[in-house]
Amino acid sequence: MAEGKPIWTKEAEEILAKLISLVSPYNRDKARAGTIREAEVLATAAGAPVDVDMVVRAYIGGLPPAFKMTAKGTLTKAGLDPEKYNDLLVV
Repeated sequence: MAEGKPIWTKEAEEILAKLISLVSPYNRDKARAGTIREAEVLATAAGAPVDVDMVVRAYIGGLPPAFKMTAKGTLTKAGLDPEKYNDLLVV
């Protein structure tokens, strides 16, 4: 991977859009920026393009504890298997 911003897979971009669309309009910009920033940190550390798993992990990592309790429903609405992320959903 070249230096600079990591490349995003098409699937990662799509899941980011789906997840952020489920965030309240008031918090959308902040959630988008935080998720992008953290997903790119994960991708840089891995030396890989940003993928779906990185986006989901970044999204969950940025959730306030109170919202982690409802995150399984959000992930399901986005077409994801929330069980894969149980370790991150512990409050």
